[in-house]
Amino acid sequence: MKKKLVSFSVVAVAMLSLIFLAGCGKMKKERVHPEKKVPIAKKVGISFAVTSNPFDQAEKASLLKAAKDNGFKVIVKDAKNKLSSQHGDIESLIASKVGYLVVVPMKEKGFKGAFFAALEAKLPIILINRGIKGVPGKDFKVCITPDGVWEGKAAAEWLLNNIDGKISVVQLIGTPGASVTNERTEGFRDAVHGDSRIKILESKVCDFSFQEAYDKTKKLIKVYIQTGLKVNAIFAQNDSMALGAIKALKEEGIQPGKDIFIVGVDGQKEAKEAIEKGEMAATVGSSPDYGPIVFKNILAIEAGKDVEPIQEIRGKVYDKSNISQLDAF
Repeated sequence: MKKKLVSFSVVAVAMLSLIFLAGCGKMKKERVHPEKKVPIAKKVGISFAVTSNPFDQAEKASLLKAAKDNGFKVIVKDAKNKLSSQHGDIESLIASKVGYLVVVPMKEKGFKGAFFAALEAKLPIILINRGIKGVPGKDFKVCITPDGVWEGKAAAEWLLNNIDGKISVVQLIGTPGASVTNERTEGFRDAVHGDSRIKILESKVCDFSFQEAYDKTKKLIKVYIQTGLKVNAIFAQNDSMALGAIKALKEEGIQPGKDIFIVGVDGQKEAKEAIEKGEMAATVGSSPDYGPIVFKNILAIEAGKDVEPIQEIRGKVYDKSNISQLDAF
């Protein structure tokens, strides 16, 4: 009887061991994308420079939707337009053991130190909307941005092609030091350089803010009225600033779209409406829909494929002639 009990115990232990090992095998099985059949990183860290304006909000929504659609978890940080805060956010995301680091950098410079730990850990860094000074493929894995130089040039060309006679323009620029600010400024300046018909009277920093553009346009109007200096065009480096300028002009009895032509960048719903009403002349389309392209790159990296380190997105100019075609956000 004793011998039979021992034999039964051996068999039972062996069976339990097999069940346990089978269970462990299931636990270790990698989670895969249902269509791509590639391993998926558990977490993606996203660091925004700011999320207060409509473009940033649409960009955030696009990334969150694409993450969900592709089975990724995300951790989101908003630096509220402070470089030191963004450094802290990046350090926090790295400490959270994310599989990828997606960053909208506030400025072109100042990220080598912040990215050091990520690069040491071989954590892929994907820059979107704005770039940094660095070596592609070394200081970051991928940089996906609009063609800012083209956008600035396209805005200048619209003014030159659609306004007769002399053009006196005020430029409302975005965040100082941001790549998109520098590029749009460069493109606009290069397009007007050497053309005697157009003159940039001044450039005002408005930080991509509706309120800043409203306040500074109000002040400019009063100065120009007092001095008798005529302004007939405004180039705003995003639609939020263009809309702030429109509000300021209307309150001072100046007709936007008639007395002053305003060109923006992006493609906001409110800008589309302003163009349809004739208050805004044009907008250079710059889509915030970065989600699909970011996760397309992540899935490619997961699958061991090579990705282009620099990816530029070029939009289209919209005015009253084709504004119905704009897929506004």
